[in-house]
Amino acid sequence: MKTKIGMLLIAMCMSAMAFAQKPIEKTRVKKNFTPEQIAQKRTDIMKIRLQLDDEQTAKIYTWNLQQIKEQIAQKEKEKIERQKRMEQRKAQEAEFISILTPSQKAAYDQWKQEQKKEMRKKNLNKRLHPQKNLPQK
Repeated sequence: MKTKIGMLLIAMCMSAMAFAQKPIEKTRVKKNFTPEQIAQKRTDIMKIRLQLDDEQTAKIYTWNLQQIKEQIAQKEKEKIERQKRMEQRKAQEAEFISILTPSQKAAYDQWKQEQKKEMRKKNLNKRLHPQKNLPQK
């Protein structure tokens, strides 16, 4: 009897501890830093790790700032290109669908849904089992 009560108390404590824990934050908050702030942070890290003098630090800051601005410009360019490709794909699909009969369109829509489910399943497996997805040697 005492062991049953002891086990019950332990189980209650464990469940209370589980509920008392804070939930894991699933989304990271992305802070929008300016290019100057990013360059300064990177430069500060380099100054400490590489023991840069003031002249080198100024040159590195300028170089970091230039690199960051180029990266931002490249990302914007890629974003615009991606949007253009998506619009082009939508136009092509609309043209393709206009050729199909209503029954063929229904079959096509069902096929697309099946493909989406397969892709989600595949992506979920990749996230849950990353070691299985490594290339074989």
